[in-house]
Amino acid sequence: MVDDKFERLGSTRVILKNLGFMSVSQVLSRILGMVILVYLARVLQPAAFGQFNFALSIISFFSVVAVFGLDTVGTRALCQNNHNLDIVPQISTLKMVLGVSTLWLVLVFLWFINKTWELKLLIFLCALSVPVATFFDWVFQGLQRMQFNAFSSIITQIIFLAFLFIFVNKPDQVILVPIGQFFAYLVPTIFLGYILFTNININSVLKYTKKNSLYLIKQSVPLVLTNIINIIVLQLIIIIVGFLNTDIELGYFTAAYRIVLILLILEAMIGTAVFPAVCSSYVISVKSANVLIQQAIKWLLLLSIPPTIIIAVFSREIVLLLYGSSYISMVPPVLSVIIWTVPISFINSTCARAMVAYEKEYYYLLILVFIAIITIIISVSFSYFWGLTGASMVPVLIQTLSFPMYYLFFIRHYAVINWPLILKITICSLIMATFLMITYNFHSFLWAIFGMIIFYASSFLFKAIGLEDLEVAKETLLSATRKNNIKNDTNQCKE
Repeated sequence: MVDDKFERLGSTRVILKNLGFMSVSQVLSRILGMVILVYLARVLQPAAFGQFNFALSIISFFSVVAVFGLDTVGTRALCQNNHNLDIVPQISTLKMVLGVSTLWLVLVFLWFINKTWELKLLIFLCALSVPVATFFDWVFQGLQRMQFNAFSSIITQIIFLAFLFIFVNKPDQVILVPIGQFFAYLVPTIFLGYILFTNININSVLKYTKKNSLYLIKQSVPLVLTNIINIIVLQLIIIIVGFLNTDIELGYFTAAYRIVLILLILEAMIGTAVFPAVCSSYVISVKSANVLIQQAIKWLLLLSIPPTIIIAVFSREIVLLLYGSSYISMVPPVLSVIIWTVPISFINSTCARAMVAYEKEYYYLLILVFIAIITIIISVSFSYFWGLTGASMVPVLIQTLSFPMYYLFFIRHYAVINWPLILKITICSLIMATFLMITYNFHSFLWAIFGMIIFYASSFLFKAIGLEDLEVAKETLLSATRKNNIKNDTNQCKE
């Protein structure tokens, strides 16, 4: 019992340290990402902005081939095998082969689609980033050295933003955007690769065999299928809107949807920090792993609901502030609906990560098959009959219909959701939303700040947040701000 307590304590400290690094990096990255989004939307204007986002959505499907679930398999293997780095050269070799194969598949696809050669070139240039993006991030996630991932994320955004400021200043320069994106991913990947391969026994490369390759691919197959369906859930609606509407209308829709996708990164940030610890805890104690997942869901909801309510209420003011008057006619009503995808998705995504950590990939795959079928039906029908208004409802409906499936196959067996806590957070959300609706006529973002204060004060009053949670938040910030020498941490990769 004592050992179990210390195990959970150790896991918590590691999570807080990793979450601290990821919190700081993701805050900076999301700020930079929002600057990039706003700059591109304003400079490219709706038509070219829509074309670029259409190209990104197309390439997201091909990225599944390049990754092939190997990132998750590798992270889990490092966590469960005492951080043995012998697997790194094996997976890296596979990823290089798959990356090159992906580019060939993109070329074949472009040969058959009926689009202009300019758009085809834009799609192919976006594909160049696929083999190099986050190539080594899975290793540092598995080693629980998130400071390297944090550094990589920030450098990527800085390089990309600098490139855009220098070279992209008008709509007809949209073709340069994916070129800047490629170099932004390439530089951090080279840096992380240098750190890794100075700490890996080169003889382990010689141990790479066909048998190893087949084993890793077999492990990755269910994850590949789940990733494909996840892309369908997240990106198919953009492609359908692109085929059924004009480039300008697509630009309006993606301007709203990209805000949602940026907020969804918050789940990836916390999930990335928690996933390795959940994998390790599950081997020792399912109860400890359940507690970690409960805490992740709790903090994701506490962090996501206030901005969701603010964006829904002040959608017009936010669109005008970010994108300018060119987007004001259509984007606010789309944004005020589609933003509700965020909190529901956070619960579903956290449960999905837990299912992978618990080695329930096939149940997860079954859920995603159902979700994919629903996504295709709803996306096509709603977009065709109700245009952008219907399209804005699609992500919210999909996430809402997905939850009963997660409950049926996972939540009711492992009790990873604290229902009394969810009720308390819901009450606090209604209080905040009511306050903002009553004071809306003041037309001031100052009331949004008051609304957030009311939400967190209510959460404390209803005991959704306790003193121990404030200590956790304090420890997270301290973990992020403590002096950590990257060189010293690099040497620890040998452990």
